[in-house]
Amino acid sequence: MLKDISDPSTHQNIRIFILKLVINNGDLLKPYAKLWFKPVCNFIVSKKSGGKGFHYFLRDLTTLLISWSEEWVPDADDSESAKLCSNVLNYLIMLAADKSKLIFNINIEILATLMLKWKHLLTIDKDLVFKMLMNETKDISHLWKMTGI
Repeated sequence: MLKDISDPSTHQNIRIFILKLVINNGDLLKPYAKLWFKPVCNFIVSKKSGGKGFHYFLRDLTTLLISWSEEWVPDADDSESAKLCSNVLNYLIMLAADKSKLIFNINIEILATLMLKWKHLLTIDKDLVFKMLMNETKDISHLWKMTGI
């Protein structure tokens, strides 16, 4: 399964199916978090993650990464993993805004927990934060709620 999820030629539906199996068996795979970390993170930041916004599947994958962080967290010396962690967080920040206050608060709570677990690895995209605060363009108008952080 790990080989299939890591192969770029694997059809998206198969990747989603494999990741759903991983989510449903997260505790069993916790000892193998180091092996699954990059494929899960790469899927999260891919443009074909199964829907629009910070949908339930991305929430489940992010929660899985949080639960695995009790067992394993990438080493700060591993620049590739640190960059991937930052990419995941910055991508999810862009998606976190939601029309529903309840969903928005849940998204913020998930991101805050992820930031706490990966704090030694993260770099926040300052341009993204600046654009969210300035709210200058309609392209990013959905991010205005994020300024409440």
